[in-house]
Amino acid sequence: MVNGLDRGERAALIVSECLRGTLDPELTIFGGLAEQAAERGILPRIAADFRALGLPVVHIHVAHRSDFGAFSDTNPVSAKVRRERRVLAGTPQASPMPQVAPLSGDYVSTRRSGLAM
Repeated sequence: MVNGLDRGERAALIVSECLRGTLDPELTIFGGLAEQAAERGILPRIAADFRALGLPVVHIHVAHRSDFGAFSDTNPVSAKVRRERRVLAGTPQASPMPQVAPLSGDYVSTRRSGLAM
């Protein structure tokens, strides 16, 4: 047993959509979410413990196509994202928050449409 896990079992941290367009108070459309993350000091603590234990950190980012191809806006959040043309690839909104930016050895998955579920 290593760090409370049986051999062959490993925990991983999934960091989903910790992007400037989600959590940066100056760029977000989710003001309450950005405010709560800041008040609770969540971002600086997110990956430190996992990296210290040598466990994998996986980042899931979204960076929408400029034409929003393959985008589904079947919920109010997605509809607002499309209407306001938010989190487009190559924009500051699609950049990770500096406190949780991927480091060497982390895994990164970027998708062009939809919400992480």
